[in-house]
Amino acid sequence: MNNNLKKLEYDKILEKIAHFCKTYLGKKYAFNLRPSQDVQEVQKSLNETSQGVVLIQRNSTPPIGEIADITIYLKTLDGCGSLSIKALIELQNILQMAEDLKEYFSKDLAGKDATFHIKMHEIKEKELPKIDDEFAKDVSEFDTLAELKKDIKSKQEKDNEHRAKHEMEDAAIEAVCENTKIDIPEGMIDMEIDNMIDNISQRLQYQGITLDQYLKMMGKTMDDVRKEFKTDAEKNVKSKLVLDQIVAEEKIEADAKYVKEKIEEMAKQYNKKVEELESNENLKSYLEEESKTEAAIKFLIDNAKLTK
Repeated sequence: MNNNLKKLEYDKILEKIAHFCKTYLGKKYAFNLRPSQDVQEVQKSLNETSQGVVLIQRNSTPPIGEIADITIYLKTLDGCGSLSIKALIELQNILQMAEDLKEYFSKDLAGKDATFHIKMHEIKEKELPKIDDEFAKDVSEFDTLAELKKDIKSKQEKDNEHRAKHEMEDAAIEAVCENTKIDIPEGMIDMEIDNMIDNISQRLQYQGITLDQYLKMMGKTMDDVRKEFKTDAEKNVKSKLVLDQIVAEEKIEADAKYVKEKIEEMAKQYNKKVEELESNENLKSYLEEESKTEAAIKFLIDNAKLTK
């Protein structure tokens, strides 16, 4: 800021203007205002101000609340990234505000012609990189494009095999459950629904929002969610009872090798010592039960009659 503006206490003027701004972006814009010697620019700003005053006088204050800075979200989407639920909520709030503003302006402007003044600052064109060895070095740990393609193909094949394996397992379990009649106590179903809701609540917390905020965003109540989860909860409970029965009848024991490999995998993933995880009896007990369940599923697959 130059000396003349300092003498005029221009920063205090900006503070007063920003004080009347309701949103973060509005305050940011106010603090960035600078005097202009461009006659057209000044006239444009005066026209906008006059139009704003007229609208407020005719329709009262526009329905604008706090607007989050979504710049980072737009950059994430531009890079083909995914957004958290918290980000989606903020975007939804902005869209709702836009709808309210549309209704606000329609009271006075509906059916009338509008004139827009646009100042083009620059034109940009996105240049995609050349897909070659240099590109492979920039985006991966590989030195050549051929190595990168091979790695991508290998990972895709593993993902497909993993997906096919789980689809076959799910189909086998579902087939057995359909042919098995079990009277499931309502209490077990309610407990499973509670577990499902707890899992969702934990995942939402990692995203920075609460379950209540999520329900509000979706326009649902807890009763709605419990009703939606009931069918899946019944399937989960029935599947577990069927697999537990197979474990008992086939006398399936815990697989020590499975437990050891899982603990080593978790130690590497979470940067923990193997000994530390091995001393966790709750974890070991969980993995032992998991190994029994996996063995029961394998038993189903091995004894299934596949039809085309």
